[in-house]
Amino acid sequence: MPDIWPQSLIELQPRGDTEYISQGRTVLVCNREGWVDEDPHQALWIYQASALSLYRWLLNGKSPELSAFSKVKQNSSLGYYIAAPKNCKKTETHDCDPAQHSLELRISRTVGEGMHEDIELTNHTQIATTAELALEIASDFASPAGAERKSPPGRITKNWRRVDAQSWELVFDYTARHTYSHQGEKGTARVHRGLRLLLRCRPLKLHFSGNKLRLRIRLAPRASWHACLSWIAHIEGRELPLEAGCDREKKEERGSREMKRQVFLAESTHFASAQNVDLSGLVMSTVRRSASDLLDLRLFDLDAKDRQGEAWIPAAGLPTYLGLFGRDSLAAGWQAALLSTSPMRGTMAELPKTQGIRIDDWRD
Repeated sequence: MPDIWPQSLIELQPRGDTEYISQGRTVLVCNREGWVDEDPHQALWIYQASALSLYRWLLNGKSPELSAFSKVKQNSSLGYYIAAPKNCKKTETHDCDPAQHSLELRISRTVGEGMHEDIELTNHTQIATTAELALEIASDFASPAGAERKSPPGRITKNWRRVDAQSWELVFDYTARHTYSHQGEKGTARVHRGLRLLLRCRPLKLHFSGNKLRLRIRLAPRASWHACLSWIAHIEGRELPLEAGCDREKKEERGSREMKRQVFLAESTHFASAQNVDLSGLVMSTVRRSASDLLDLRLFDLDAKDRQGEAWIPAAGLPTYLGLFGRDSLAAGWQAALLSTSPMRGTMAELPKTQGIRIDDWRD
């Protein structure tokens, strides 16, 4: 289904060296090449935990040259990278300039309670070659407040196995516990998070060790290789739903997130003005973009329905306030009431569920 309202290509970049790709409780904070590297604030954040603290592809042992990287929507991105084949001297011109004889790595990415990627490697040369593709990955499950710690508390295990002839699985499992005693309250708090990578591709030589996944791919001239990567999150033993699927398939039933987005835009207040020499057209474009930006903060796991229809809650912000904050959600709800009462109704219905029933100075 096409977008109800046209999307502006204008975007603000509060941090010039960082890109934010988000949906629901997930936000990927990466550099302008699409990688998560040494910056402790860069990560795949899922429910305020750093599910991926390192993410970078290598081609023939080096970082490929960036051709183009950009967000497509708030929850998706597309990147193109090139490198010369290892046997580039066998080309007709004996030239190893990747702009002339290139292997092209294309990464299509969608986030939302996890992340899905379609990886495509294409040999644009006239010679057969073997490419060594490697993915550097790590996970520390740090919180935003503890992102700069070298070793967050808790225990992380990794498990790599082959599922079948065309599928492999890598699981990061994190557990931590803390015994507390404050003002008469005692107990042990526990947390259990996980991230499962499910990789699907045609059979090939594949190996994982340390923090590097290595793939050896034989490519004929003009041939392509495709892989499907699903990053599936687990919280307290519960697997979070990942809507995007292999080969860029998505669920189209009314309950899907994209359908919910289109329903909200279709049912919201619409604005129009005569197109003339004043700034009314700019104002209308700003209003439409504001509606889209508000919708990008929707916490889908808190969606509800009442007698007036769908009700939902906006997060307070991203990447560090991706949750329900009473004051922020209420203020955003009433300020957006002219557009739709859905955010305000959703927030007002959810907040009483967490209402305090006694005074506790330590917790307050």
